[in-house]
Amino acid sequence: MLPSHFAILLLILGLALLVAEVFLPSGGMISVAAVICFAASAGCAWNAWWTSSQSSFWIYVASVILLVPSSIGGAIYTLPRTSFGRRILLFGPELHEVTPFAE
Repeated sequence: MLPSHFAILLLILGLALLVAEVFLPSGGMISVAAVICFAASAGCAWNAWWTSSQSSFWIYVASVILLVPSSIGGAIYTLPRTSFGRRILLFGPELHEVTPFAE
């Protein structure tokens, strides 16, 4: 397997681990595994693209900078819309519950 393919595979695995960290309570262990995947992915990308085309490596870095916050934000946006998220998250009271009764 080429280092460029391995870099992209590790990047996808790291993004999947970040999304799993939002949904699964692990105390940060999944995040540690995601950071290791990102570091290994960056190393593979360095070996694959730095010597042949430096612009390809910087495009990879820019895509990582864009994809990591996007995947975390998408997972946080999706969490309250799932049945699992509705069970674990607390929602505030409705307006009619906190409005004082006055006649």
